[in-house]
Amino acid sequence: MESQKLVNKKFCRKMNILAVGCMPLDIEQSCFGTLSRFIQNGHKIHIIIPQDDRLWTQKCVKRAKESADKIGIDEVHFINRFDYSAVTQHNASMLDSLTKTIGPSLVIMPFWKAFNKKRRILSKTSLIACRGIGNILMYELDKNIHFHPQVFFMISWNQIFMKSSLFKYSESRSKVQRHNTFRSLDLRSMKL
Repeated sequence: MESQKLVNKKFCRKMNILAVGCMPLDIEQSCFGTLSRFIQNGHKIHIIIPQDDRLWTQKCVKRAKESADKIGIDEVHFINRFDYSAVTQHNASMLDSLTKTIGPSLVIMPFWKAFNKKRRILSKTSLIACRGIGNILMYELDKNIHFHPQVFFMISWNQIFMKSSLFKYSESRSKVQRHNTFRSLDLRSMKL
């Protein structure tokens, strides 16, 4: 019921929504379905990938942007010189400056107790950078006993699966395996 209020046009104004991930695939696997649902309701979506895009091939960057365009994401931002070795003020400042430019009403980020070290550092840095934003949802891609989602978004599997770049990756897999590839329902709400 709570999620219906978030996504139902009658209950919410048009929002700027920000999704943060270590890699484009993290965002595709965790919340592309949720983002697609928000896009259908007229919200603007921005994605931040804190990675040095100079280390990526142009083909990888192009594919990430094309995948985002397929579902209607407004902009994909790459942050250069993000240090995944520790939570630093420099990292938080870079995220904070871009977050202020976007002005999101809702931020979707990795779970702050993620098992994956890069996601954990990104999450803690994002929490520092987004401390003034009241609506934060978190996702977890790995099995984690500490992660207990409280907000769920019901999406149509075929609606998002056919649009994403994961289609080629998992077209030969069974429906159950493909469903586990996309865990856009595993989000956690956290009040700061």
